[in-house]
Amino acid sequence: MEAVEYKGEGIKGVVVGHVIEREQHPNADKLNKCLVDIGEDAPVQIICGAPNVDKGQYVAVATVGAVLPGNFKIKKAKTAR
Repeated sequence: MEAVEYKGEGIKGVVVGHVIEREQHPNADKLNKCLVDIGEDAPVQIICGAPNVDKGQYVAVATVGAVLPGNFKIKKAKTAR
């Protein structure tokens, strides 16, 4: 082995979530409104544009405060209507 390359360096706050509900967003054709269990006291609502997300799937969830590659920080957004 010549080298080891770490792909996840600097990533913080990403957990596995279980999609327990999914419906089309009422105000946007290309968005989904999901209820996701991330192991907290209550499930969290996540709005996403993934066309293949569905109830029962396990997904990666970047929680509020997470840091992704490129120092991209996840912030809390407005509540969906």
